Amino acid sequence: MPSLSRQLARLKDAPAIAQGVERDYSSLIFDKHEAAALDREQALKVGLAGLAQLKKLLPEVDEISPQLFDESTVNFNRTTIDKEENTKLHETLEHFIAVIAPYFHHQACKQVLEWLIYRYQIHTHEAEFLAIALLPFHDTNSYGRLCSILYLPKHDFAWLKDVTKNGAPIPFGQLPRQCLIAGGNLHLIGAVAGYATQLTKMFAEYFITRNYQFYYVFFVKLISSLFEDTANATDQTLSRIIPHLGVALKSKVLPFKMAGMVLVSQLSMTVTFTPEAIQPILSLLLHKVNPRIFTTVMDTLIVICQRQNLQTLPVNRLYGILKRAKELNFLTYLAEVQKLTDLTGFLVPLWRALFDLTNREVTDDELSTFYSVFELTTESNMMSPRQARDLVALVLELIAAKEVTKLPKVLAHNLKSVILRFADEFDAARAKYIKNKDDQTVATLIEQCKIKSYELGEIIEDKKRKRRRNRNSSTRSANDDEAAPSKEARPDRGEIINATTEALAPKPYRETPITIIFKLASKKWDDAVFMLKSFSRPDYIKRHSTADFESFAVKAISLATSQSIPILSELKAALAYIPISPEFALQLISKTGNQPTPKKRKAVGVASTNEVAFNGESDEQYEKRLTMSLEVLKINDFVTPDARLFAFLFNLIETIVETEAKAKLSAYNLGVIISIFLKYVKDPNSVSSISKSLRLDPIVKVIRFTYDHSVLRNALQILALLAPLMPSLVVTHIMSVFAFMGDGGLIKKDNDLTLSIIEEALHALFSAIMSSARDNSDRAKLNVRRRLLEVSQVFAISLADVPAHRRMRILRAVANTVSPDDVWIIVGAIFDDFCGKWSKATSKKTDVDQLHDITLEFIAEFEPEHQLATAIQLIDYVIEVGPDSPTQQLSRLGKKSKNATPSGIVVFDRTHRSIQKLRHYRFLVFGWVLKFLNYKPLYEQLGALSDDEIYDRMLGVGKKLLITVTNLSDFVDADLALAEKSVKELENAKTADATATNAATQALRYWVALASKTDVICDRMRCLLPANVSGHIICDLLADADDAASGVDGRIRDRALQLLNIKLINQGGFDADGNDIHAEYLIKFAEKLTDWIRPAETHDEITLCQNAAFSLKLVAKRIPPAEGQKVFTRTLEKCVALLRNWSSLDEAMVGNVLLLLGELVRSQDFKATMLNSDGICKILLDILKESESRAAQVIEQIEADRQKAAAALKNAATPGRGGATPNIDAVNTRRQRNTHMSLCGRQYGDDALLLCSLTCSQRLFDFAASYVTTFFERFLHVVSQLSAKYLADPGIQEKATDEAAKEVLASPRLDNIRIRLGLIRTAMSKQELRLFVDPFKNVAIKFAKRPLSLSTVASLIGDSLKAAKSDQVAKVIEELAELFTLLFKFRRNDTNVEKFELYNYAEDAIISAFLTLVDHMKATSLRPMINGFTDHIRNSLTASKAPYESRLMALTVFNFANQFLDSYHSLALPYFVHLFDLGIKILRDLNASKKPANELFIDGTKAGTIHQAQAHRLIILILNFVAKVARHSTFFNEDLANNCYAVIVDELDNYKVEKHEERCLPHLASTIYTISEAYVDLFNREICNRVLLRTRHESAKVRYRATLVFENLVDRIGDSLAPLLPMVVQYLSELLEDTNPKVTAQCEKTIRLLRSKFGDEVLGKE
Repeated sequence: MPSLSRQLARLKDAPAIAQGVERDYSSLIFDKHEAAALDREQALKVGLAGLAQLKKLLPEVDEISPQLFDESTVNFNRTTIDKEENTKLHETLEHFIAVIAPYFHHQACKQVLEWLIYRYQIHTHEAEFLAIALLPFHDTNSYGRLCSILYLPKHDFAWLKDVTKNGAPIPFGQLPRQCLIAGGNLHLIGAVAGYATQLTKMFAEYFITRNYQFYYVFFVKLISSLFEDTANATDQTLSRIIPHLGVALKSKVLPFKMAGMVLVSQLSMTVTFTPEAIQPILSLLLHKVNPRIFTTVMDTLIVICQRQNLQTLPVNRLYGILKRAKELNFLTYLAEVQKLTDLTGFLVPLWRALFDLTNREVTDDELSTFYSVFELTTESNMMSPRQARDLVALVLELIAAKEVTKLPKVLAHNLKSVILRFADEFDAARAKYIKNKDDQTVATLIEQCKIKSYELGEIIEDKKRKRRRNRNSSTRSANDDEAAPSKEARPDRGEIINATTEALAPKPYRETPITIIFKLASKKWDDAVFMLKSFSRPDYIKRHSTADFESFAVKAISLATSQSIPILSELKAALAYIPISPEFALQLISKTGNQPTPKKRKAVGVASTNEVAFNGESDEQYEKRLTMSLEVLKINDFVTPDARLFAFLFNLIETIVETEAKAKLSAYNLGVIISIFLKYVKDPNSVSSISKSLRLDPIVKVIRFTYDHSVLRNALQILALLAPLMPSLVVTHIMSVFAFMGDGGLIKKDNDLTLSIIEEALHALFSAIMSSARDNSDRAKLNVRRRLLEVSQVFAISLADVPAHRRMRILRAVANTVSPDDVWIIVGAIFDDFCGKWSKATSKKTDVDQLHDITLEFIAEFEPEHQLATAIQLIDYVIEVGPDSPTQQLSRLGKKSKNATPSGIVVFDRTHRSIQKLRHYRFLVFGWVLKFLNYKPLYEQLGALSDDEIYDRMLGVGKKLLITVTNLSDFVDADLALAEKSVKELENAKTADATATNAATQALRYWVALASKTDVICDRMRCLLPANVSGHIICDLLADADDAASGVDGRIRDRALQLLNIKLINQGGFDADGNDIHAEYLIKFAEKLTDWIRPAETHDEITLCQNAAFSLKLVAKRIPPAEGQKVFTRTLEKCVALLRNWSSLDEAMVGNVLLLLGELVRSQDFKATMLNSDGICKILLDILKESESRAAQVIEQIEADRQKAAAALKNAATPGRGGATPNIDAVNTRRQRNTHMSLCGRQYGDDALLLCSLTCSQRLFDFAASYVTTFFERFLHVVSQLSAKYLADPGIQEKATDEAAKEVLASPRLDNIRIRLGLIRTAMSKQELRLFVDPFKNVAIKFAKRPLSLSTVASLIGDSLKAAKSDQVAKVIEELAELFTLLFKFRRNDTNVEKFELYNYAEDAIISAFLTLVDHMKATSLRPMINGFTDHIRNSLTASKAPYESRLMALTVFNFANQFLDSYHSLALPYFVHLFDLGIKILRDLNASKKPANELFIDGTKAGTIHQAQAHRLIILILNFVAKVARHSTFFNEDLANNCYAVIVDELDNYKVEKHEERCLPHLASTIYTISEAYVDLFNREICNRVLLRTRHESAKVRYRATLVFENLVDRIGDSLAPLLPMVVQYLSELLEDTNPKVTAQCEKTIRLLRSKFGDEVLGKE
């Protein structure tokens, strides 16, 4: 026989979700509370409002299923209709949903769906249809909300519920992933395709075209996305897709067919089909083609042919198309598409199919069509070489296979043209047949094409390539070879001419240069050119004096500027060879009388000649002379420059820049001058002269305002070349160029041109600085850094003003030059400059963000290890700068960690900065570091490296990082503590200055904010470290921790442990990929940490042992048992040895060791656990017993803490109290707690021993229960005692008046204990039941007089039964029956009224456990037990001398009967046939008004006694039992009603038993009503009269309570009381005259109720 639970399960209908006890509040547009408040009429209004709006968008909606929105449907209940009606409604709803689905994004559609969900439960019955119909809206919040309320029982849609359980939309990428996971979840494709097909059956084509295009687009997108990765194109997937593709191609509805064609095209580009798979697809594609879709079909066919290797087309389908060629305009389409598209892949299958068709018996018209296609597609001028090769190869193949014997004339004609035009392709095709000695095939083709032999030629094999030659080419080649020797014998004519020319050449010119002037003056240009060539000979220059050449230059320039000379270029070339002194150069370019007086003249006569030559010249002549002179200086390499020449040129530049708009020639002259400067800057011998007269302002003006590319380039190159010589001066001018680029000129327009030169300038500048060190000494390096700092400070001034489009290039130029170790100096200088300009009143957050972005882009140019090193160095420098007060800084100079090395440079000069700027600088740097640690490019760079590369490159940085984290935390903690101390001192001071108090508070706020930022930085830095580097560093530090010679600071060791804990707490462990853990590191950690597990007395040793235990616990979780067995065996033995003396050790340390022990039991399954299990259990039991003995004290402490918290809450609510300091204290406390947790785990305070021992015990029961079976009873005993003391809530939560008070009074300390007790009870309940039966029995006997402890045991029994399987319970069913028989008699000890409620609580726990057992029992086992309970009650009732204690079991039995009925309803009634009669008898014997005291079952007449409480509870239990039985008419027949109603009504007289009124309402009234409802006649005939008779009772209490009961009956019976109104009126009329005012008032209240139900005429109007 099946169990009772299975019988009940069969009664539950599968689709009964809509008939649940709790109403379904599912809603699309309302939340749960709003939906619960929505009634039927309101829901209909919402639906009708949406329908009205939807009509404006879709007028047809008014004609579709109007009955769904009829007012008569307000009371419609879908669960009450039959199957046929439900099927019809289902079809109607699906049709309506399909109509409105395209408008789902409109609010009106959602309102309509809201009504359908409310009234028709479409989210339950049409859930799958809704999900598929609206799937294109998957990425909307509305769709996510809809799916979250859908009832989708199928496993295929389980993923949909998981993704949208919070109402979140579904990203499109989730859909193809779901289709492909776990071997393919392609039901979704089938569902979408099925719905697309269903739409074609539901609606006409025009309606689909207008409204459902979106769904077919989604259909194509979904399937195409499956094959974005070609690896997904498996046979299994394609076999599921192709049938849907075939349905789409075969469809007559245009959108669906178009979707199929698009999908075929897409698949053909990503998937390679086999011929067997592609041919059916092509047949479907060409099936029943009409003119409307012909073009699209052919386009699709061409795409397929181009992407797939097809040999032919479906011949029959092609034949059908060609027969309708005129109707479809086939030839016109083919002609147009051939012009636009490469048809290479399409033509071969087409030609092959055409050849096949020409061999069939067809009509002449059809054959003519075939020939027209041949003619159109084989025109030589429309073909490519590949198409020609394919055509020839196909024809030869068919001729060789004898499939073609005679070519059509039109094809033969076109083929001849193709062969002659594409001769190489024909040669390649026929070579195959010639090689195979199949000349006949080629001959047949040549013959049918009527090609002459001379037109073809022969194929000649060459080494590199095949080439063609005509028949007579051999003759010409032979003649050429014979003529070759005679050609080589001829003399070279050029050599003869050159020899003759040399013999006739004139002798070089050797006379004075002045003669050339005469030739120029007489315009003998040829002679002058010949003479000028002599200047290029060094012997000619040496032959004549410098004065001669200067005189020639003056006269030649004067002549050239006064008249036109055609040989000007030759003249300038000649002047490029003459020597020019600085004085002479000045004379050439200066106006007469304006040149500087030379210190020494070499030739006085020349000077006067020059002055005479240039006197009286006009400005125009001077401009020409200046231009030519500058050109000469530019090309002449023999000019000796000096400072005077450069000074004049600088002045000239300024003059030209100022007058450039007026003089056209000035722009050219400016370019020449800049070129001259560039030439001399490149000359190392001239640099000293330039530096003496250097003025960069003119050069900068040229850069700003010039529009000439070459001038700009040359000017910027000058700056670049001067940068190494004068870095500060040059960088100042360079940055000013960038800062004021908007003034005009080309520099703003030509980015690539200018920026390339700027990069060169900055590169040269910083390269010069970095290479200026003469040696590698520390002093030399420090000097380099100081010089770099100077330049960086200048560089930082204008960096923020540089336009964004140039900034990155500038930064990159600097980054490519500066050493990575010194990058932090530049970044620090930039921050320093920003802080110098910073003002709190005018600053903006965007300024800081911009600065951070600039510097982040700058350091991103370096490798990731250098970026991280830069951040570390900046933090180290901030620590070096020190705290706010200089005195504090001095006091800490001797306390610095030896790992901190001073930089030796002053980036931020605190002596010239205010404390506010110092704080801002500190905050700015820390903010930048935090932003850097979130910088995405950094992680992208790290992600691109392998594990080995990261290890090699990050090892050194990682160790520095850990040290920096330690120093940073200590630095901030020290200053934060100092700020807190200052605030508290000022608060405690009696006369505190308001200004000082405010300053101290602001300082504290600053340090709190900075500390929060610091914590995040430290956490990010620790988590940033790669796995191998972290493991290596920690191993090194822990290995050196006990070595005095290594000098490892204890703080560093603690930080290493903290880093280890953080890495282990995170899921990834030490593996870069997050999959496996590097066990070799963990083993080393475990070995070292195990050494620190030892008894400790000093504070440092205790802390070390505690921290080591916590870290070992985390390590044990990660090491596989097989690898950690050796090391953890030693760990476990050391833990057990330490715990043997637990009472004399620190409780927190013992707690951590207990947690470690529990973790070893959980994660490491080895022999040591079994060997030490007895010792572990004894230790745990001793600790738990000690904790149990201190439980009362702990509870008192918790109560005291609650009172303090309540008082604090009251003070906080008082106006004028509180402030910022408590919040800051809370923040600081939280920071310290988080730091401590990551180091040694969670802190449990005074309850550490209890909580940790419970956790360790739980681990024993979970993972080593088989070793501790002998201790089950002892553990059960002590855990039950603890549960009785801690799990019993004294009800203080209910006394809280508001939510805030509840939060305060909810003790976290007590909650932690309860949670741990709950966990160990759960662990114990999961053990094998047979092992716990005897312990349960023995402990229950011990707790017989301790109801609270007994209740915890009973609850644990129930939990064990819930966890056990039925077969396990069946094996011990007899022992369990004996146990519960014993438990049911526990009330014999109920003798103290103060513990009565505790006994009631224990009774409920016992019954709850027994009901759990009942779920596992068969009727044959349960019935004897219940009969035994009934017999016991019968014996106690009938035996005249039955002991009083035996009668108390009736309370437990009737309580069980009530709960059994609540759980099993009518199935439980057969077990209580006899108990019902006994209940009536006991109820009669409990009525003190009917029985004398000595005959009462329990004498409850004495108030305040235990008997009174027992009698009162038993009466209520029996009344409730009778009421529940009376609800089942099949069992509660009329005989039972007649037998019991009198006793029930007589309970109105039982006022001598206390709490009579509490029993009357509601228990007695409900029982009377239930009996009356079952048998109305009995009520009308007897019960009503008996109740009203009590209104005439002598006792006022009885009259009053009878009136109360009758009022309750009137309210519940209502109109059915109408026939009895005359009798009722009579009794109430008498009662109105009662002497007791309370009775009279209740009577009037009852009369008012009657009038409200039957009218004012009842008992008259008064």
